[in-house]
Amino acid sequence: MKLSLSENKVNQLILVDAEEDQTLSSDFNLNFEPVFLEENPRQFKILFDFEYITADKKYLRVDFHSYFVTDSDIDDGFRTSKFPVVNAPAIAFPFLRAFLANLLISSGHQPILLPSINFQNFAQENIPKPVAL
Repeated sequence: MKLSLSENKVNQLILVDAEEDQTLSSDFNLNFEPVFLEENPRQFKILFDFEYITADKKYLRVDFHSYFVTDSDIDDGFRTSKFPVVNAPAIAFPFLRAFLANLLISSGHQPILLPSINFQNFAQENIPKPVAL
């Protein structure tokens, strides 16, 4: 099966003043989930949910979608493999990282320099099962 990243889209973006007592459990929060689209059996997406509080106390939340296409229909073997929770997020994450750095610096804030992430660790944790829409 040939697979490629076809596009990235920001579905929702929030940049507002953080509440006085608002904190995050770490420097930033990142969650992701693979979603398989029933209307197109050759496409799936990775939904990233990112949260960050800037140095000047702005709360940033980004809902970022990375779409992948294949040259054949996606079967249950692929859906339950590690590719949707390890490889696909690892392929898409640099685009999210670049978007966030550019967004913050273009809007007058210090850019966040996100580290590389070992998505293999996520596969060993309790990532929710892929969702079909």
